[in-house]
Amino acid sequence: MSIRLVRHARTVSGVHLCEIVVDDSVENLLDLFETQSYEITVDDTVSDDLRERLGDRYDASDFAMQGDSMVFEATILGDQFYDLVDDIRDAGLSVESFDSVELDLEDIFLQVTDEGSETLSVGSHYE
Repeated sequence: MSIRLVRHARTVSGVHLCEIVVDDSVENLLDLFETQSYEITVDDTVSDDLRERLGDRYDASDFAMQGDSMVFEATILGDQFYDLVDDIRDAGLSVESFDSVELDLEDIFLQVTDEGSETLSVGSHYE
């Protein structure tokens, strides 16, 4: 299966001019994004200093308390996984869970098309 992403460029004399942004297989499109996002739960509050460090290194965000635990998301390359765990442990926290966040084609679509700043349409077809 292929995906074709089309961006509406402009309208001239009532004619919609579009450009094809992506015309490729779903697998190849997903391969453009080699990072993996995780939802991580730790056993206590993450300090402001650690939040900043994790944000800089792993694009960590969405810190929220859930009971006595704190949950956040981080995006890492495969070889950064153990570095992230070490950073958390070095701060005196324990990891309660790591849950993989599935890559969403809508997120890829927005990134490929510059955050959806234009009118866009998606079509798919089978090869």
